[in-house]
Amino acid sequence: MRAPPLTLLGLLVLEPLLVLLRTPDRVAVYAAEYLRIIFLGFPAAFAYNLVSGVLRAVGNTRAALFFLSLSMGVNLILDLVFVAGLSMGVAGAALATTLAQALAAVLCAGFLRDRFPQLMFHRADMVLDRPLLRQTAHFSFVSALHMCSLYIGKLLVQGTVNTLGEDAINAFTAATRVEGFANSFGDSGSAAVAVFVAQNTGAGESARVKEGFRAGQRLLAGFGLFMSLVMLGGAEPCLRLVLPAGDAAALGPAVGYLRLVACFYLFNFLGSGQAGYFRGRDWVNIPVIGATGHISLRAALSFLLAPGMGLPAVALATGLGWIGVVSFWGILTRRDRL
Repeated sequence: MRAPPLTLLGLLVLEPLLVLLRTPDRVAVYAAEYLRIIFLGFPAAFAYNLVSGVLRAVGNTRAALFFLSLSMGVNLILDLVFVAGLSMGVAGAALATTLAQALAAVLCAGFLRDRFPQLMFHRADMVLDRPLLRQTAHFSFVSALHMCSLYIGKLLVQGTVNTLGEDAINAFTAATRVEGFANSFGDSGSAAVAVFVAQNTGAGESARVKEGFRAGQRLLAGFGLFMSLVMLGGAEPCLRLVLPAGDAAALGPAVGYLRLVACFYLFNFLGSGQAGYFRGRDWVNIPVIGATGHISLRAALSFLLAPGMGLPAVALATGLGWIGVVSFWGILTRRDRL
């Protein structure tokens, strides 16, 4: 479990990082209060990701989805209790997230122990298997590199947004929360494609791999177009749910960002399916290269265009990044005769 070292590291670099990102002082106070609790809750988050990942790996995606939904529901209820009821502010929101993850981890582990006891870790399993260790280290390093590049890029984009003022920060934060909900359908589709492709690749069913991938891409394309229409028409009412009632100055930029980035959702969802295919085929390096290229382009274009365009520059940079990575991955899938 790597959570305690990362917790300590996060707490140590928190304040210097907020300064590096040019976070306004008023915002930095709340951000630091929220992140300290989130960092302390890393063990719960890591435990949940581990056990839910095991469930998805054995093909029980329905149970993993149930516990994810349960966690989201508990998080929402605790938000209402801590923030609206007890007036705990951002600390209450962070505490709600941490407790919801901890509850989901415990319940998910209990389900795993009941239904798949052979997958539970015991003292007798503590033996050194060098080939397995090398393979695990390889996958772990690639996955860590993938996520690090992704979130470092997001930090750079956030640093650019922070130079636009508090209204832009509030608008970007609210818009990305709504955007995250829309993108969650693509993330779920990516996980489903990865599981299907991995299982059928292992079974030697190459025809089913191609058929399943193509069906998954059609489904994801449909979801992408549908979510584009939803966001284009419903951006303002969705944002009013997450923006404070009196924050009218942030509503306009947030709506503009969300409507512009929604025009590119088709490429986002198709890219999610492609990434799932590569992971299922055990080509884990390809999603890393694509994600690194996407986030690098997004950060660079945001930095160059934001001074003149404002927040829409970030939305445009995001969409162009999606187009670039889907084009790159499309060449690779065609070479694999898909």
